[in-house]
Amino acid sequence: MDAVQDPAAGSLSRSRIVPPQVPAEYSLRPAIRNLLDRNPHSRVLMFSAPAGFGKTCALAALARERTVADQAVAWLSLAEEDDDPARFCRQLIEALGEAVPQLGDDAQTYLQNTMRVPVVAVIESLLGDLDRYARPLLLVLDDLHLVSNPDIFTGLNRLVQYAPPGLVLALGTRSQPALSLATWRAKGLLLEIGLEELRLGFEETREYLERSGLYLDEPCLKALYGQTEGWVVGVHLVSLWLRQQPQVQEMALLDGDKQAVSAYLLAAVFERLPGDLQEALLALGVASQLSGDLANALTGRQDGQALLERLESMQLFLLPLDRERQWYRFHLLFADFLRNRLRDSDPDRFKQLHFNASLWFTNHHMPTFAIEHACAAEDP
Repeated sequence: MDAVQDPAAGSLSRSRIVPPQVPAEYSLRPAIRNLLDRNPHSRVLMFSAPAGFGKTCALAALARERTVADQAVAWLSLAEEDDDPARFCRQLIEALGEAVPQLGDDAQTYLQNTMRVPVVAVIESLLGDLDRYARPLLLVLDDLHLVSNPDIFTGLNRLVQYAPPGLVLALGTRSQPALSLATWRAKGLLLEIGLEELRLGFEETREYLERSGLYLDEPCLKALYGQTEGWVVGVHLVSLWLRQQPQVQEMALLDGDKQAVSAYLLAAVFERLPGDLQEALLALGVASQLSGDLANALTGRQDGQALLERLESMQLFLLPLDRERQWYRFHLLFADFLRNRLRDSDPDRFKQLHFNASLWFTNHHMPTFAIEHACAAEDP
């Protein structure tokens, strides 16, 4: 008899193959829009920048634009466990099938009947389906820096080399992937969107702060911009910090590298939150994905879903992973801050919470996440 998938497992799996939610007012930045308009025939769009520069938001805004224009969009948020050819292929097929029903059915059958998966063979099968589809399709692979398997990159090179005219591949990455970038550049296929296009400009920083209810005088705004250099997460952290402590003179404390500035601001924002929220955040921070029920299991509360919605409304770096808001995740910088703080202050609780998370994922038939947390509990 076939195993019945837990609904929570199904919704979490699906959250990785749909674009994350972005605010309705969010649109592509003018610098990115100008680049796209000037390069309409680019086949690969590579959004490349360090953490916190808004790559995922920009990709999600692009995906929303294409959807509104009645174009198909396939989205895949990659994870470390996808650095395996078979798993990568399964996830890719699932993402394409979500965008275009039946696209990838033959490749899926091939996967199920093959012990060792040649990625190129799967890509060849998908190329046949894409040729028959013959309509515009945007394929987004976010967090590509989490995979490094040469077979995966060989498959992606083949996909770009033989893709039909309607396919556009958009990549989000913190580092240069081992793809045929030089060849694509030479052929005019690659459009690179980097720091200069992703960082906020001076006026955009002003507008961002004013949307948060912060109206700084010109000298303070110039000081803030000089220290954040348009780093989106940095500007957001400063806005949270200033709302809690309006002593703008302390802006000089932000002079330093981004890692030091983010650590200082994260601690400053966190320490001014109510004690119950601090405790809840430390507990929630151990999980890479969160649902209301998992939040209950980690915090011992009964209002897990309401808690997650409250944290999202407070703009505390909690991002919804699906339209129904069943699953969330913290921004990676904030998640790292919470985990490090808990590990340093209470290693026993850190270990116990990972055990609790492992048990929850086991009970909900998500073995990959269960193993991940079990390993973290054994080696904090």
